[in-house]
Amino acid sequence: MQENMLLRLSHFIKFKNLSVRAFEQKSALSNATISRAIKNNTTFSIEHLEKISAAFPELNLNWLIKGEGEMSLYENNLQEASKIPNTIDALIQQRIEEALQRHQAVA
Repeated sequence: MQENMLLRLSHFIKFKNLSVRAFEQKSALSNATISRAIKNNTTFSIEHLEKISAAFPELNLNWLIKGEGEMSLYENNLQEASKIPNTIDALIQQRIEEALQRHQAVA
């Protein structure tokens, strides 16, 4: 299980476009924590997982530990959020057109 977890963590680090050291620094982990785990095929302590989760709240720990679910907790939310600017633009355009029509009716 730990080997798969380490592979998933490696995948997440690459996804974030970070080096292992930069990931450790951002997670407030000591130098070579991840490298040692990979070399020795060991898991992380709860404290390590808490630090990783605090630094990367989007990381789904269920995915990291068990391989279940999506890598990102916000995967679906990000897809939905990407639609918002188009909706706002359409609403603004509609309001402008309504204002122009009202202005033309008065003039």
